[in-house]
This record gives sequence, C-alpha cells and structure tokens, in this order.
Amino acid sequence: MIVIRTALVVAAAAAAAASDPAADADDVAPLTLLPKTTLGKCLDGTPSGYYLSPSVTAAARTKWILNLEGGGECASKDRCLSQLNGPLGSSKYFSKTWRMNQFLISRDSKTNPATWDWNMVHLPYCTQDLWMGTRATPSNQSYGLSFAGHYVLDAVVTELLNLPNGLGQATEVILTGESAGGIGVTPNVDWLHDQLGSQAKVTGAPIAGLYFYADPYTGPGHTSSDLADFREAAWPSHAQLWQPFVDQSCLSAHDSVAWPCMLANYSTRFISSQLFFTQSKSDQVVLTAHDWVPGDLKPWADVEQYIQVWQRNMTSALNGLSNQAARRGFFGVDCFIHTTFSPQAPLLPFHGKNVSFAAAFDAWYTDNEFVYLQDYGGVFSNPTCPK
Repeated sequence: MIVIRTALVVAAAAAAAASDPAADADDVAPLTLLPKTTLGKCLDGTPSGYYLSPSVTAAARTKWILNLEGGGECASKDRCLSQLNGPLGSSKYFSKTWRMNQFLISRDSKTNPATWDWNMVHLPYCTQDLWMGTRATPSNQSYGLSFAGHYVLDAVVTELLNLPNGLGQATEVILTGESAGGIGVTPNVDWLHDQLGSQAKVTGAPIAGLYFYADPYTGPGHTSSDLADFREAAWPSHAQLWQPFVDQSCLSAHDSVAWPCMLANYSTRFISSQLFFTQSKSDQVVLTAHDWVPGDLKPWADVEQYIQVWQRNMTSALNGLSNQAARRGFFGVDCFIHTTFSPQAPLLPFHGKNVSFAAAFDAWYTDNEFVYLQDYGGVFSNPTCPK
C-alpha cells in the first residue's frame, strides 16, 4: 500500500495553463430534454434532460464521461416543495446551454489531462434524491412529487445508446459527479457497466461523495439544518420517500433492505467497478449544512473536537479504500471545503511534486498507478487549501 503523508513538497503551484484553443469553440453544449413520456422526471414531473459535447479528437471517439450534477437533497415536505421554483426541482428552469469547464468535464488538456477530449455528458440535477430515486408516480406519501434520479440516468443512457456512434460503441466510460452527484456515483456505477456490456471499461470518480452516518454537533453555538438528517436512524425514512436504487450485491447482502447501501462508506466493498474518490476530510458543506457546525466555527475549542472526530472517521473511510486488487484510489485533503477542487488547489505531494486532484486521477487512471494520497497533519492542515 502506498500512502503519502503530511507535509507538502515545498514549491508553489504553477498558474493554470491556458485552455486548448481547438477545444474552446466546442465546449458549449445544448440542452436536450427527455421525452415527456419518460420516467426520468424532475420533482415537479417535468422531463429532465442532458447536455452532450462530442469528443474533440478521433482518439477519444469511443470514450465517454458522464457527470452527475450536485445540489443537496430533500427529505421533508417544506424542503422539497421549496425546490420547485428553480432548476433543482424543475426542468423549466434549466439553462439552454452548458459549458464544459469544471472538474473532469473540462476541455483544458493541461488541467484535465485524463478526459479533456472525451465525449462529455452533463446531467442536471432536479430530483433531490441523490440520484437514486425510483418513485416516478407522485403520491400523498411523496408530497405529490416524483423522486426519479436513477430513472433520469437510465433514460439519458438509453438515449445515448441509441445515438449513431453513441454510447453503444464505448470502450471507456467514467461516471463522475460532485456532492449529491458524487454520492450518486457509487450506487449507479455497476448498473452502468451492466447496461454497456463487457466491451466497456466503466469507472466511478465521485467528488465529495464519500460519506457515513453522522450524529450532528450539539455543543455551544450549534445550528440546525433542513437538509437530510445523516444520523443512522434517519436513513430508513429517506429510503421510504425516495425508493432508492442501490447496488444489487449490497442489497442482497442486507436482505433487500436498501438504506444501508445508500452511502459509499458502507456500499463500496460490494462494487465491482474501479473507483477513485476526491474528498475533503473536513467537508465544509456536510459539517455546516448537515451536521450543525456553525459556519464561523465558533466556539472553536468545542467545534474543533467535533471536527477532529469527523476527520478521523473520514481518514478511516479513505484507508478502507486502499485495495490494489479492486482498483481503488483517492485524493483526500484536510481543507474546510466541499467541492472547491481546482488545478491550483488543494494539492498533495506525489512523486516529488505537488499535484491537483485531476493530475492524481490521471496518474491513477491513465498510468495505472496506485494513488492513495491524503493529509495526516490535523484539522485544516493542508497549506494549499483554498482560503
């Protein structure tokens, strides 16, 4: 096992390289809405959709990356109904175009060396169910709403399979996503492999998607949240509301009870596809928006104790991924961030130089290296953390 520890190599990160001119003209993708008859609906019943940017080199014609957008989740009537007047609940508010310029769906070959020229598909998030829901028919039990995140992915994949020279010709496919989209990668990645058949190598690359049950901070200055409760006892009700699709091997191991398989920390050992996690070990959004830590981190002495325990749990979760045979990899930083991963920061040392998450992923995916990178210096210890 290779684990890179604590202090960074002493060197300032170089400024981001300029984007590839040849790719710039092709990185704005139009919105395609799914048919009205689809099961892949938003909360309000409007059909969801996707943005497709075709590959920009002949070498990448059969390579595809699908990105699941993030945006929280809802588990209460008030929270869910509040999402209906925006793109997180209705496709009526989707942007007509999407620029491929973030994370692993960036057209900049210098900062995204692994996938810059691939076919890129961005899936907007409007189901509030962590991309797992299979409740396509509204009912009183679902507040009159649909929770159909898995069906959205299913419908988009079906359309892409039917395109000439489409997903059916794929040799390599990466399913990625950030935040809620990152959580949605793990339960769906083996399913995606099954849809494509044995000719395609399918990989999961969650960003801010490795989580576990957590009791909230209840010390001085604690807040509250209208996002989903992450305590273990709350997950059965989330499962009842969303009717989630989860990995079938995990489901079988838990006697067809879905909720233990909804978070990656408990389901990853059942996943056959290779996985690479990009994760903050002191996740800002989960700590403040789910776990009641005050945003100003005051009083620090009490808050720090809670974050230290949370961080140790994340360290343990990352160490549990160090499985060479299963092709796991990770990039875990001690930063008070959620999805703020860029070519400039945060960085971790690898082979004598400081690398970003995208460079670490490239070494793991393209060069087939064992990449288990994380800080061990304590709370917010990485000196390259974004401010």
